[in-house]
Amino acid sequence: MKLSARNIQIAPIIFDTILMLLFILGVQLPIVGIITGVLGYILCLFYILNKDLCRSFRFYTIFLTASIEVSYFATGVRDGQTVYSFIVLPYVTIYMLFGINFFMFLIIACCNWNANVKNCQNKGLIFLYKASNYMMIVGLLMWLITYLLNDNNIFGQSWYHTMTVAEVYRMSILYFTVHNAIVLLVTNKDFCKQLEVTLTNLLFSLVPAGLLATLIGFNGYRAGQSNMLMLPLYAFFAFSLFAFPQYKQFRDKKIVFYICAIAMFGLMIIRPTPLGGKWFLSIVFVLALIIYTSSPIYGLTMLSLGMVTFVFLTQTEAISYIFGADSYLLLKYNEASELFSTLFGKNENVISGSSSSFRLDELINIMYEYASKPGYIIFGKGIVGSTLHHTNSLSWDGAGSFSAVQREAGVYIRVHESINLIFLKYGIVGLFGMAKIIGYGIKSVKKAPWAVIGILWLLFYVGVYQTLLFGAIALVLGLYQANLDNEYELCSRKNERE
Repeated sequence: MKLSARNIQIAPIIFDTILMLLFILGVQLPIVGIITGVLGYILCLFYILNKDLCRSFRFYTIFLTASIEVSYFATGVRDGQTVYSFIVLPYVTIYMLFGINFFMFLIIACCNWNANVKNCQNKGLIFLYKASNYMMIVGLLMWLITYLLNDNNIFGQSWYHTMTVAEVYRMSILYFTVHNAIVLLVTNKDFCKQLEVTLTNLLFSLVPAGLLATLIGFNGYRAGQSNMLMLPLYAFFAFSLFAFPQYKQFRDKKIVFYICAIAMFGLMIIRPTPLGGKWFLSIVFVLALIIYTSSPIYGLTMLSLGMVTFVFLTQTEAISYIFGADSYLLLKYNEASELFSTLFGKNENVISGSSSSFRLDELINIMYEYASKPGYIIFGKGIVGSTLHHTNSLSWDGAGSFSAVQREAGVYIRVHESINLIFLKYGIVGLFGMAKIIGYGIKSVKKAPWAVIGILWLLFYVGVYQTLLFGAIALVLGLYQANLDNEYELCSRKNERE
């Protein structure tokens, strides 16, 4: 099976662009966001009832990804108005999104398509499938144990029950999305190409949507700044477009990919994404993966240019000159560089109160939590696991750190960063599973650029932001594509024997 980018069409890109602009407009005119979100569910249900789960899942991916999710980034007001979209609608709130996922899950189970995964020869995909099942089963079991043992005195607290529903919902959406994507890919041979086109068109749509939103005057918000890029959060993955042209299935469109990649990069310098700090880190990771997958000569050239650029930017005032007019982007660059320096032992004092120092402090406190309760360290504390704030080096009372109820109770559940979340909720076993999936992802990068996006999602956004499940779907697609040749070879041998 040869994958090709030739079937990228203008009409779907226009559709995705208009969809994003409608959700952006829905921030100011809620009725627009509501109608657009309802349209998404109508399309998903229509194709489910017509037994076309592949097309339903593609529309689910499009409407989910294009939605505006975080009201603070959209309005600049914490705990402000609800932004309606495919994710949240009046009255049914978040449960419609859960329902559509569960509906697809039930149909897949009733058709016994899960059996196709067992016959699959793709070790990475099978491991991810088993890991997602483990995530839900063990995650729920360990949550029940912590609840019955009244861990951190949470028993009977009403706020904890509310958060339990929210956390189980978030992890369920992740589970259903990954599970359904895997099963549909191994069951329907044409779905791979269809899903790839869907994801590619969504990435291309960021350029016209971002330009139009900027020209119209739509602004995003973060940290007191009102000049953020107003786009769905998956714009975070846009720099990955630079990786695509080196893959043979995209070489016939490499000029288009480079144009879109350069346009988005320029736009995100002028109008930064609210996910600024991690965006800088994503650039480093993408460049590293490009070098890893390149020919020796090209890779050495890229590495040399990268090192020269890095030294120039860090040892001169170039960064201050480039970002001098944008205090937010400069702050996030400094935080990202401080984190790298700390990780490699070059800096013992991370900026106090910065995002990077806060994330590291969370990890330290989870270690303290396990030191005082070693019985949980193997399997973690479950989907709604919690930690106390054991250290006093940093304050956790900031409005942007934890919700008011967590701060008031002194019990913290919704931690930041994938590694902190996995370690708290799934313990050492979870970290081992995460490392193994990253390993499969790195191997897959050699053949599939989607694995680049998947690794970024796994490193930064597991269990955070529904719109960034684009990355989880990309991870599934990348693992699947990387083993296509072996899969078809094994199937051919099996057919010959029969």
